[in-house]
Amino acid sequence: MSLASGLPRRRGETILVVDDEDAIRAVVVRSLEREGLDVREASDGFAALEAIEQDRPDVLLLDVAMPGLSGLEVLDRIGQRPELTSMPVILLTGRATHDDLVTGMRRGAYDFLTKPFRPAELTARVRAALRTVELVGRLERRNVELDRFAATAAHDLKSPLTIIRGASQLLRTRWDRLSEDLRTEQFASIGQAAIRASQMIDNLLELSRFDAHGGSSAVIPDPRGIADAVVAAAPLRPDDDVQVDGTWAPVTAAAADLQSALSNLVDNACHYGRSADGVLHARITSRVDPTAVVIEVSDAGPGIADAERPKVFDPFYAPAGSRDVNPASSGVGLAIVTRAAERWGGSAECVSAPTGTTFRLTLPPVTAEPGAAA
Repeated sequence: MSLASGLPRRRGETILVVDDEDAIRAVVVRSLEREGLDVREASDGFAALEAIEQDRPDVLLLDVAMPGLSGLEVLDRIGQRPELTSMPVILLTGRATHDDLVTGMRRGAYDFLTKPFRPAELTARVRAALRTVELVGRLERRNVELDRFAATAAHDLKSPLTIIRGASQLLRTRWDRLSEDLRTEQFASIGQAAIRASQMIDNLLELSRFDAHGGSSAVIPDPRGIADAVVAAAPLRPDDDVQVDGTWAPVTAAAADLQSALSNLVDNACHYGRSADGVLHARITSRVDPTAVVIEVSDAGPGIADAERPKVFDPFYAPAGSRDVNPASSGVGLAIVTRAAERWGGSAECVSAPTGTTFRLTLPPVTAEPGAAA
């Protein structure tokens, strides 16, 4: 059996339990479900490989001694796929020898549990494995972003620095031969280029801030007030029409994070969401669902193609033509939006709309535990 290539990483907490003994499997499943985990199960090694192929789990609990295809053989199959080697595998053993365990650890197992085990020990080991998954995912994402940053910085920062260098050299070598108007123009070019470079660096530092610190306990009692303040501070034109309405409620988040998310969404609308006549028609609306407060920022612009929507939150991703519209873009504004939401257990997405573009920001209400998934 071959495993599907390019299996996506899941952001949830999904556990696959593989054991040929129904009673033991039932105890493990019951213990983990009490922890609020999404638990799948398989009764043999072949079923385990099929389950991994269909929907990769975050953590694999794998019995060592199984008929047909043993746990160690399953571990070997997993080890042959580089994209699966970061998935923690916890070996479950009751009959395996010490040499089996050593072999399993050498073949890439993350941990092992000896049967019978206490439910508390089981859940503690699984939680530790999930933390490892989160850290590995964060490192993988950071490595990808560093690669993108290197390419972006080489291109985008080079442009304003070239302007600064050229203008300053012109002023230094030809000062006496330049008219006052040309001097003023060159000084203005230096200032604008410096502002652009500074904005790019500020945005990158803000993105890094969301990676460095997780959310803790915080409540925004009046999120509509933040939305109103964001609109008031936005670079709107006299004919622009931006309204805030809907049903609002307190949310679990930091005020600075919500302000940053909404500011980037409104700024995105100002640049890319204008109608053919150049006017921005946008709405910031809110509704209260049973488990979340949903805030949407919609515009009546040209919209985003279906193929582009899943990519727009990736740092440094720039759809074709977007830099022509906003040359000063650092490409991290929407990445900041999704990081701000995820920091508090929420989410951000670009949803399909009949016209224009709609960004949906989902945050936990104050009744939810801070940091819990909405």
